[in-house]
Amino acid sequence: MRGADVAVTLIGGQTCGKPYAFLPTPNCGTTYFAIQYRGINSKGFGDYSDGFAPTCQVADDFSRELGDPQEAQLAAALHYRAHGSCPAPQARQGAQAAPPPAMLPVRPEGSEISIYTPPQ
Repeated sequence: MRGADVAVTLIGGQTCGKPYAFLPTPNCGTTYFAIQYRGINSKGFGDYSDGFAPTCQVADDFSRELGDPQEAQLAAALHYRAHGSCPAPQARQGAQAAPPPAMLPVRPEGSEISIYTPPQ
């Protein structure tokens, strides 16, 4: 939207850019997904490989439920909407953010892919 002259307010952290497209290309039983082109909009904008910097840098707040007006990012967005500016950094931190939940594998460990290397 920024590249199409639309004002965008980003609350949170740096985004990850991905202006590239991949098409599956089979080759001898293996399918490759090589970068084949970079997407651009009608104004010629497509230079966001490094993502976009936030308007208001606010860390994730795992201590509150999504939708809670006191959750750090939502509170910052509501403040920005009401006042047109980012809240002061100490006001954005809120309660100390809880550590993110432990990541668990989606599939059982026995189903993980491994590469067999024969003994030499």
